[in-house]
Amino acid sequence: MRRAALLTTAHVEELDLLQPDGLACAVVLAVAEPHGFLRYGLRAFVELSGHFDRSRRGSYLEIRDGGDQASWITAYAQGHGIGHVRDDLRCCDPFDRGGALLDPGPPPCPKLER
Repeated sequence: MRRAALLTTAHVEELDLLQPDGLACAVVLAVAEPHGFLRYGLRAFVELSGHFDRSRRGSYLEIRDGGDQASWITAYAQGHGIGHVRDDLRCCDPFDRGGALLDPGPPPCPKLER
C-alpha cells in the first residue's frame, strides 16, 4: 500500500490490516490535488495495491484532500461493494457509478481543462 501510494503521489494517512473472516485491508490516502489524483493516479493505485484482489475478504479505500468530506470512497466485502465520490469531483471519477440510462455522464473538469 505504501509503495503504491508513493508511486502515485499520495500519502498513506491510515492503514489497517484486519481479519474478520480472512484478510481485509482498510486504507485512507491523503492527496494534495484530488482532481488530478482521481483522473491520473487512482487507477494505478488500485492496481498496484491490489484493492480489488479477490483473494481478500474485503477492502476499504478512502481518499481525503483536507476537506470536511472524503473525496472518494470505495469498499467491498465478499463480492458486494459500495462507492461514493464527492459531487465536486464527479468530473474526474475514473470508475463508472452506474448512472441512470439517460445520464449524460460527468461534467467536464474545471480544474484540468486545457
